[in-house]
Amino acid sequence: MSSSILKYGKATKKHLYVSLVLIFLSTVCNLFAFYKGYQIIKGLLASQIIFSDIFTLALTLLVVKVIQAILLTAGLKHSHIFAYSTLMVIRRVLTQKMANNPMGETLKFSSGYIRQKLVDSVEQLEIFLAHMIPEGIPYFMNFVLTTIFIFIIDWRLGLLLFLPIGLAMAAMGVMQKNGKELMGPYYESVKNMSGNMTEYIRGIEVIKIFNRKDHQYKKIKGFHRPLQKVHLKLV
Repeated sequence: MSSSILKYGKATKKHLYVSLVLIFLSTVCNLFAFYKGYQIIKGLLASQIIFSDIFTLALTLLVVKVIQAILLTAGLKHSHIFAYSTLMVIRRVLTQKMANNPMGETLKFSSGYIRQKLVDSVEQLEIFLAHMIPEGIPYFMNFVLTTIFIFIIDWRLGLLLFLPIGLAMAAMGVMQKNGKELMGPYYESVKNMSGNMTEYIRGIEVIKIFNRKDHQYKKIKGFHRPLQKVHLKLV
């Protein structure tokens, strides 16, 4: 799936590579800052550090964190350039395919369904393209390096690190399972509401002429309630 999506971003793939490098360097800075913080704490606990050393280490820590923030911001900028350029290409391809389809095939679907596919469904790929790929790979590498570093400091701390990770993964598994069950009703509700809102806006002139505002408004509220219920379950 990922390779089929990424092929639409060939023209701006260099931005993806740049973002991977920059975000990885930001994670290296974060690891270095972690090490400097460890040096400060270790020196204070052993009473083997003087004020001038603390000041130097703290200043180094501050500079590294600033550099990390700059690298991360620049990396996310490039990842979003890649992501939204890819989304633009995907929407162009989908629109062209819809234009080439026979009219009868197009009219089988409501305007809300088409809008949801072209706008909402495509927009959801932004998280995958702009965050999961450019942030996921460097952050995973950072996690591995940090874990190794903690084991070097104290193997007991390293083992203790896996306790909250296990609990977090279990909680994420439960949330993902519940989310999947609600995705079908969610998309169906979005499709129905989008279609009815589109038809309402298109026919607003006729609705006003025949004074059907209250009737149509109640109808729109009726289509909004299922979406509201799904949203409350997702929260």
